[in-house]
Amino acid sequence: MIKICILAEKNKKNFGVPIIPKDIKKICNKNNDIQFYFEPSKNRIIDDREFLKAGCKKYKKEKIDLYISINSTHKSLIHKGMVFLCFTDIFKKKPRDLGFLKKILNYKSSIIDLNLLKDKNKKNIFKNIINEKDNLLLSKFISKKLSSNLNKIIKNINKDSIEEVFIIKKGYLNYRYINLVKYLI
Repeated sequence: MIKICILAEKNKKNFGVPIIPKDIKKICNKNNDIQFYFEPSKNRIIDDREFLKAGCKKYKKEKIDLYISINSTHKSLIHKGMVFLCFTDIFKKKPRDLGFLKKILNYKSSIIDLNLLKDKNKKNIFKNIINEKDNLLLSKFISKKLSSNLNKIIKNINKDSIEEVFIIKKGYLNYRYINLVKYLI
């Protein structure tokens, strides 16, 4: 059983969700080996009850295989061996993600950056969403793209190779982002 947890956003002004209940239902109908959890939040465009109706369970510190959010999460949540799927600006060396990056490395955890997901033609699938101000439209768009790529992501979580969507896997920096090492030192 693969356990996926939708995290509450650390930025209280971000009301979006990375995956909507409608898409969660579709995913679970196709794959009985996936269980979704959610971290309760009053700051979502979609009410927590909708996630419950879709079959999600409230997160109560269960062991989770994949944590998903729109933006990087609270550093206090990071522990050994965790896998996070979110948008970050780590590869752009943005200072706001530096503490997150260091803690991920120290705890031998992993980051899959949604900014790096590409389609069959090697085009970034989330390229044009940066300026979207409507949280519901943004959430639906992200959810559609994420749900169509989720099986590929899940299959690669526990493999030892470092795919291009990982910035860090199991505490090892992807060689494509080796310039981050100089920045960190």
